[in-house]
Amino acid sequence: MWCAAVPGPALPLATPIAAKLNRRLAEAYMCDTSISNGSSIALIISSGSTRMLFLGDAWAEDVVSKLKPLQTASAPIIFDAIKVSHHGSSRNTSVELLSIADSPCFLVSSDGTGHGHPDFEVLAEIVDRPAPFTRQIYVNYETPASRKLQAHTSRSGAAFSVHVAEHDWVQVGGASS
Repeated sequence: MWCAAVPGPALPLATPIAAKLNRRLAEAYMCDTSISNGSSIALIISSGSTRMLFLGDAWAEDVVSKLKPLQTASAPIIFDAIKVSHHGSSRNTSVELLSIADSPCFLVSSDGTGHGHPDFEVLAEIVDRPAPFTRQIYVNYETPASRKLQAHTSRSGAAFSVHVAEHDWVQVGGASS
């Protein structure tokens, strides 16, 4: 799926009627067409053997097109940490993106005000995938979605934990956080 930005007036945000139901990300995902989000900087930072993916507010389709050539097999690229795109919005993280990039450490920066990010569908999709490691989800503020995730059971049985790091640093690579 490819989404292109269409110039013109911004469309009002609509809340789906099923917003409070347990939808999967595949049902909730609608690609972002915001020009300002599409111009966001996404990057991979590597230092020694540590590799981190920072997605800014990038469009999932753009990230997928750049990561696919880096895959050496059908397995996802494993990063030491991934900063989730656009505060965990279901408009910027797709199932395809999560099939290409994975990590034992996901960082979500949002206080939940404004647009209600992160979206639970994104958090659930991250932890519902099988993994040989325990995923740690770090949020900088407790939100309704992070509270719901704490009570969630992974559909695949994969282990995960949720951490609120409002005033803490998160250490990636080497020593435990």
